[in-house]
Amino acid sequence: MDIHPELVSAAAKLVPGGEFRVGNAVDTATLPTGPFDVVFMLTLHSHFDDPARWIDSIDHLLGERGRAYVFGLFNRSPVDVVIRMNDVANGTGWLTGWNQFSEATVGRLAAERGFEYRFHEYTPIARVEKDGADSLRSHTVSIDGSSALTFVNGSQMLHRFALLEMKRSC
Repeated sequence: MDIHPELVSAAAKLVPGGEFRVGNAVDTATLPTGPFDVVFMLTLHSHFDDPARWIDSIDHLLGERGRAYVFGLFNRSPVDVVIRMNDVANGTGWLTGWNQFSEATVGRLAAERGFEYRFHEYTPIARVEKDGADSLRSHTVSIDGSSALTFVNGSQMLHRFALLEMKRSC
């Protein structure tokens, strides 16, 4: 599911026989009818200014014994960050997509809805090169001469990715 019809159309061409739909991940009227055993959300959650909205959608979709996996930006520190970026060179205007909500906030919201949760660290193991045409695209860099990689984009904001695993409490 995606909010952009052209991406849904492209996915349908790449995966014949798959089920794809246009919808909004935080609008229950456009969500598929569940419940589902597994729900995946890949880097989408950081586009929303209120993490309760996407957690409520997972709550709506997930079956009694289901699990949800949310991959993307999470802040290990107890600080929530809402970000807007404007790629002046490409005339994008102000964009969302890099919000970093703390594990503390996301964990509290998940627990309030009856979920057990766990954050799994993600460390990049392969280089992702900088895209000269898209200064906001994330790419990897080494910091202080270390061989360890981390992600950064044109804002110079370091990205800390993690996988959030959620399941209903028994």
